[in-house]
Amino acid sequence: MIRRDHGCAVAADAARLRRAQYLLETTRHPVEMIAGQVGFGSANTFRDRFRRLVGTSPHAYRRAFQGSSSG
Repeated sequence: MIRRDHGCAVAADAARLRRAQYLLETTRHPVEMIAGQVGFGSANTFRDRFRRLVGTSPHAYRRAFQGSSSG
């Protein structure tokens, strides 16, 4: 779930981050690769935006998802 940042999330970022969440959940691609695949110019920008809108880092998101999906 994407959290609103200061009352309004930018629609383009929200869409890119939803795609990134899917890739983090379903692939083992490095965060740097996912950042490029979803249209962020740098992995640092991606990490910052992800943390602000999702509430956790991409690495922590992936770990939490993988932990909750195991048997």
